Amino acid sequence: MGESAPEIAAPSRAIPRPPAGFSGSIIGLSSATPSPRNVNGEFSTIARKFAAYPGDPSAPFVPFKAYYSQYAHMDARQLRFFFRWRATIRRGEVIPTDLSYIFVHTYELLHLIGAENATHAAVQIERLWSSYRDVFPAMDAYLVRWAADLYAAEVGTAAALSFVHRAVAAGASVADESLIVTDQRWAVTDYAGMPAAGIAMLVGERRLGDNKFFREHNAIVNGHPWVEGAYREAMLATDRAFEAKHGKTLRDAAVDEHGMRAVTREAFQGAVYDWKRKTVALGRVPAFTETSRTVALYRNAVRYAENLLRKERSFSGKLRGIELDSALAKAIDAQIAAYIRTTKPRTRVTLDLTKTKDLARESADVRARLLDGIEEAYDPTPRPVSIGDGGRPPETPSSTYSVQSHAPADLLAAGLLTDLPAVQSAIATLSIAARAILAAVVANGFEVHERSPLLTAAAGGALIAPLVDEINERAVASLGDVLCVYEGKLLILQEDYRDEVCWALQGNLDGLRTVAGMPSTSPVLAAEVQVASGSEAPAGAMAPSESIGPVEVEALALIVAGGPGVSAALLTLAAANASTLLLLVDRVNGCGLESAHGDILVDGDAEPPVILDDAMAFVVGLLARTGASVASW
Repeated sequence: MGESAPEIAAPSRAIPRPPAGFSGSIIGLSSATPSPRNVNGEFSTIARKFAAYPGDPSAPFVPFKAYYSQYAHMDARQLRFFFRWRATIRRGEVIPTDLSYIFVHTYELLHLIGAENATHAAVQIERLWSSYRDVFPAMDAYLVRWAADLYAAEVGTAAALSFVHRAVAAGASVADESLIVTDQRWAVTDYAGMPAAGIAMLVGERRLGDNKFFREHNAIVNGHPWVEGAYREAMLATDRAFEAKHGKTLRDAAVDEHGMRAVTREAFQGAVYDWKRKTVALGRVPAFTETSRTVALYRNAVRYAENLLRKERSFSGKLRGIELDSALAKAIDAQIAAYIRTTKPRTRVTLDLTKTKDLARESADVRARLLDGIEEAYDPTPRPVSIGDGGRPPETPSSTYSVQSHAPADLLAAGLLTDLPAVQSAIATLSIAARAILAAVVANGFEVHERSPLLTAAAGGALIAPLVDEINERAVASLGDVLCVYEGKLLILQEDYRDEVCWALQGNLDGLRTVAGMPSTSPVLAAEVQVASGSEAPAGAMAPSESIGPVEVEALALIVAGGPGVSAALLTLAAANASTLLLLVDRVNGCGLESAHGDILVDGDAEPPVILDDAMAFVVGLLARTGASVASW
């Protein structure tokens, strides 16, 4: 690792022979000027035709963006700039360009056009990547793989792996390439030398460290990032403890459990390439997955270690849902305690006492505004909840729940709402029932027993676990982390995101005040929680009765009302709650069995579904008790 790329020889205008078996026509150097009229045809043929064209040094930059970009996609002005830019990059000069131009030149080099040999072509691609990757980060996913493929296919595996090490050391995060380098470090328990992308793979967190505490405290200490260094120490402690107990390392355990897999693929996938493709092999790596026991152990160890750092820095929140046995916890305690001692700053701090009063006053002002709930940030007028939306606020984007969709500057300065856009995006896509589950957890102080009636009512008869999975799947897609975790029998909202969830649901931080023992005044959260918990609902809302939730009550009201549109209305209701008509009817009948009636309520085989004769009196009484008007049926 850390070795430099091979030097590029003097600029070449060579046009090497095509690979064996190439059937395209051989065209020599052309004296013609490239134009939209003469650049159509097979890519390699056109590339050979203009391989030595010098370009116009006065051609101005012209933007160019195209998928699978080729010469034929360029107009006359874009062609002029491309060949001017290509001539400058061949001379080693880096000037501004567009990504699509870079791809066209890369495709030329993959065909070994404009290079003396395969090594020369691969080195040019590597230099293209290193010159422009800061401007175009997306290049990592393409040029790194293609350069590795070219080395492997035309030069040799050793040259390919040498490049892979250089690329990963430079920060490239490409799955197979990163895993190859990671496994070589993992095999000798060299966590200090392991690439950051490899640490994230072993921990099963693709956005490892992307949280408030990491962003605030991962400063360089003794030449290394402080929080990231603790992750590596925790993994080392885990490996040592596991080996002491089981006589093997976690890598060996992963290989025993999952075996090894070959890193092979067809070369140049996703590139414009019309010569014979080859299959390349870069090596073998452990075939573990994110659900492996090894990954779970590392993930819990790293999160536990971060909590120790949070405690050291008096950070208010901690990561939840961590499960470690006592022996491993003690091993990590000792490892991180030693790490903290060796990384404590030793510089003398001199306080300017003339500024302490101003700082104290500013801190008190921010605290007072937080405890006031930022009352001006939301409209206190309650939103109506009707039978048509299942007894909960209708399915709308999260902006409905957050009157002020952007985080105020003072809260951001206080370290709050830093992940608000991602959390809002996740919550905006939740079903009504999933959002009600989230609101119920907030209303109960961010922690609630998994069998709490509050969750049962919020789920509206649906299973709770799939709704929690839905919340976390949306959060991972948007935020890169889960919102809810289990600790024993408790369902807990992660502390790092409690402020964002409160704001996204209601447009203020009243949920945080509730935890501190102060009553919440948010009408939005109150409506969600009142309906979910079965307490007195706002005017016009339908509260659940007995074991039957608001969704089932609405379904019964629709069936009793009858008419030609009842099936369509039931389908709409089912879809809004991530269900189907059959499952919705089954839920209604399941609730009927658990109710005072003690039997099913609906004939699901009828079209449309109808209330059973012996259940009609019970259903009518139920609808009357929940506030529905018989006259409206």
